[in-house]
Amino acid sequence: MADDIASATARLDYEAAIADASERVKYQVALVDRGLQSLMLINGGALVALFTLLGSKAPPHFDARLLWYAFGFFALGLAMTLLANLSAFLSQAAFYAVSMMEAWDAQRAIGGLAAERTTDMHRAHRGGLHAQYAGVATAALALFAFVLGCGLAFAGVLPS
Repeated sequence: MADDIASATARLDYEAAIADASERVKYQVALVDRGLQSLMLINGGALVALFTLLGSKAPPHFDARLLWYAFGFFALGLAMTLLANLSAFLSQAAFYAVSMMEAWDAQRAIGGLAAERTTDMHRAHRGGLHAQYAGVATAALALFAFVLGCGLAFAGVLPS
């Protein structure tokens, strides 16, 4: 009786871990898609807008130094966006690995065997958290670079 309960519980754990792993793959795709569409659009669009402004009807008096700094911050924002998306992907890949290890351990429990991947799960989970924190930090830096670039661009085209 106790073996049947343990086996049924292990089977439920296995099914839950497989479902979680499946959802994590969907999260990876959604994170990368939304991230690239938003931060890349605002930073890349700002670069294009500055080039367009300077190429067409730039004010006769503008501060080229400030505009170059604005370009630099928009480019930094693009780089940080790419790093944020890479970090988001890596975090979800690590969490996916944890979910799969949980599923494999649940499979072992169904057969009455002991779990064997506990240390690997902790390591992968810790790596996923670090990548997640890095992604949040780089996304915040990308947004900060965008705001700073906007301020510098605006200051660069204001009449003296």
